Amino acid sequence: MAIRGAVPADSLRAQFDKVLHEVAPDAATVDVKTIHEAVEDSFGSQTLIAHLLESFAALALMIASVGLYGLLSFAVAQRTREIGLRIALGAPQGNILNLILRRALLLVAIGLTVGGALAWFAVRSPQLYLRRAGARRSHLRGGRPGSAAASFIAAWLPARRAASVDPILALRSE
Repeated sequence: MAIRGAVPADSLRAQFDKVLHEVAPDAATVDVKTIHEAVEDSFGSQTLIAHLLESFAALALMIASVGLYGLLSFAVAQRTREIGLRIALGAPQGNILNLILRRALLLVAIGLTVGGALAWFAVRSPQLYLRRAGARRSHLRGGRPGSAAASFIAAWLPARRAASVDPILALRSE
């Protein structure tokens, strides 16, 4: 039963219980909710799933950033002698930063392009089947800028370390 009233929900419940008791003394009200409570209850599981997906996406972004950092750290460690030689021959730190960041950002750009295309197809495919059901076009918000920012930070740390390599130690290390 749904009741609309201009009075607060608690007093409306009390009035309804009183009238119901007068009409049917052995009847009782159970599971009485306002419309706002009923709507919140109906969206509870969807909200939980959305929060879980957000958490998994943040975790995936963190894992990808750590992986990119590890890959670039390994690449910088492998090229320490070359980087030391470049610095010894007079290459400014800005050029060394650009050398490392350019490679990293190329990998990130390829990954974001392929991932964006796959995400577009993943969203578009169900829409073709659900067109009659009134499915709305969903947009992926914040994914690309957040991924690009995290990737830049993950690439900046090894690039900064490469730019500060001491050329004498780098050439002696091997």
